[in-house]
Order: sequence, then structure tokens, then C-alpha cells
Amino acid sequence: MTKFIKTNGIKLVYDESGPEDGKVIVLIHGISSSKETMYLMRNTLSDKYKVYTIDCRGHGESERMANYTIDDLAQDVVSFTEDLQLKNPTAIGYSMGSFIALRAGENQMFLKS
Repeated sequence: MTKFIKTNGIKLVYDESGPEDGKVIVLIHGISSSKETMYLMRNTLSDKYKVYTIDCRGHGESERMANYTIDDLAQDVVSFTEDLQLKNPTAIGYSMGSFIALRAGENQMFLKS
């Protein structure tokens, strides 16, 4: 089911699937794509894990703006996990999504133990 959240000052669109008590995974798509490109992985993981797929700002159905940086995208993911109170999430991304996850981790914003 598609949902949206106002986080970090913007509207992000996301889906969630999987058991409520499963370990949390956030899937982050690549540049010029959307959460739908992560559905095969989501469908594979959601039997065991609570999986969130997000449309990054400027992509898919999420809010668009003229300019943004990788740091903005990383902070969006962090704010998303904090606003939904997701405990110990794991980020999985491909292409640009991997850079977003890495940047969030480099800045100690995400995957805190």
C-alpha cells in the first residue's frame, strides 16, 4: 500500500510490507528511477523482514524541487526512519541509492547501533 509522510520538510512517498515484528530494511532506488524498481527485492525480503521502499525526493511520486544534494537525500532517509520510529533499520540501495545509504552512514545519521 502506498503511503506518504512529510519529513525533513518534504513529502516522501513510500510502501511498506512484511511482518510488523520483522527486522526493518529500507530500500533506496537509483537515479532516474523510483521505488517500483525495488519491488522484486522487496517481494523477496518481505516474507521475513519489514520492508520500506521509498521514492527519494525528486523521484517517483515524492515531492519535486529544483535543487538537492546527496546529503539532502541521505537526511531524508534518516528523517524518514526517525519519524516512523524504525528501530535499527538497514539500508539497501543500488546505484545512487547506495551512495545515499553510504552518505547517511558516513555522517553517522543512519544505522546507529
